[in-house]
Amino acid sequence: MQTTGISFFDLELYFIFSIDLSSLIDRRYEDVLNSLRGKRSWLLNIRDMFYTSKHPMLFKNPECDTSQYIKSARLEKFTISELFLQENSPLRFNIGKPIRIGGFIISECSVRFHQDGVLTVRFHLKQIRKHAKFDFFDVDGFVSTMQPIRRKIEQKAVEMICAFCEDWNRVSNEVVLEIASKSTLKNSLHKYEIILFDYSTSSGHKIPIKNMYNKDKLDLLRQLVGFARMSRPFAWKSYSFKFMSEFVRNDVGNREDELWLVYYERLVRYIPQRKDQSVVLWLEDALLGIEILLAKKAVLEYVTSWSRAELLLLRQNVQFLVDKKFMLQKAISEANKSIANLYCLLSTVLDPLSLERNITHEFYLTLIRSVVKHLRIDRLTETAKSTFGDLNQTSQLIKSLGDTVANLRLQQQMKKLTIIALLFTLAAIVIAIVELLSVFWANRGTSVPYPNNSTSLGYVIPLLSCSFH
Repeated sequence: MQTTGISFFDLELYFIFSIDLSSLIDRRYEDVLNSLRGKRSWLLNIRDMFYTSKHPMLFKNPECDTSQYIKSARLEKFTISELFLQENSPLRFNIGKPIRIGGFIISECSVRFHQDGVLTVRFHLKQIRKHAKFDFFDVDGFVSTMQPIRRKIEQKAVEMICAFCEDWNRVSNEVVLEIASKSTLKNSLHKYEIILFDYSTSSGHKIPIKNMYNKDKLDLLRQLVGFARMSRPFAWKSYSFKFMSEFVRNDVGNREDELWLVYYERLVRYIPQRKDQSVVLWLEDALLGIEILLAKKAVLEYVTSWSRAELLLLRQNVQFLVDKKFMLQKAISEANKSIANLYCLLSTVLDPLSLERNITHEFYLTLIRSVVKHLRIDRLTETAKSTFGDLNQTSQLIKSLGDTVANLRLQQQMKKLTIIALLFTLAAIVIAIVELLSVFWANRGTSVPYPNNSTSLGYVIPLLSCSFH
């Protein structure tokens, strides 16, 4: 039986990368960075410095992001709230000219600086028309095409971050950014993909996309799932119906003719009215929400790894620190300073609902919650809270231990001093007795026979015993 095929065309790809600034600084700047994180005044100060800089720079004229959907004529409910953006909106730099990559062109590149201390980079790629027509991709052709595109886009992201560090250092001297190595930088990146597409079938009939979820459309479903997963060419041919049924449960779309499939670090979307202006504006707010969440993921992982490292250091050195009271006080003081620096940041970052507040658009809220789930933001939040709490508790326990040890040592020293004082007192008493006896015998006219004129107590006792016979 002939297989019904799906062809994909009119593709738009979004690639988003995030990196915490801790991966771009020397260790000596870490405390300074953590003291600035989460402060709106820091972001606004950076904006002013980029605006007023006289240096020739790639990154200039930054703006704070605002909701785009609010401009829509169809606005009835709010997506990302203006109140949230007033307090948390990142600083956006629009960069560069269109660059061609394979059959796609980078139509937009932007870099965002988040006040939590995270950079995000976004690329928007559009499929190029040839002779006013799009090339059609089957599943395997698209998967093979995406592999080199991903590598090139990741390299572009690294280049963009390096360029940003150079411009940053021209305007700011509070925290100096530097790249240890590009390979290390790549390993520190968090990534997210959004794929928009149109499709047709070899039968010539455009089947509503959710109709492909039925068992009698097994060939179409396999190709659709293979397109969305993009694991490797031809892997989709062996997918079971049970696996695919579970996979498409990640589709949060409500309509029969649309697809909103959220799967880990990827969103695959099909919507017939994709070019409608209000739909475009709505998507911009969705992209901003995803970018903010990806930044949140980066800073949560930093807080967790930093807390674990500090906790391990304190536990490993606890005996040494207790033995060296001064070193203990210094270590605890430094740990508590860092904890205090991050506390204000954590009060907002560790709140997974902060982005969701004041959202009245039900589907926007559904999408954001699905992205939170697949990025494991809730789990990362709980891990960061737990690890940070363990660190705080351990530092206080070690401080208490140090105080206890110091008190015990003080008590031991006081006991030693008391014993020494008693010995001196006893010696004084003995000397006083000897002197009294000497006076007593002198008054009776009898001299005390001290051999060799010695005043040793050993000679006084026998004389006393003889005199009473």
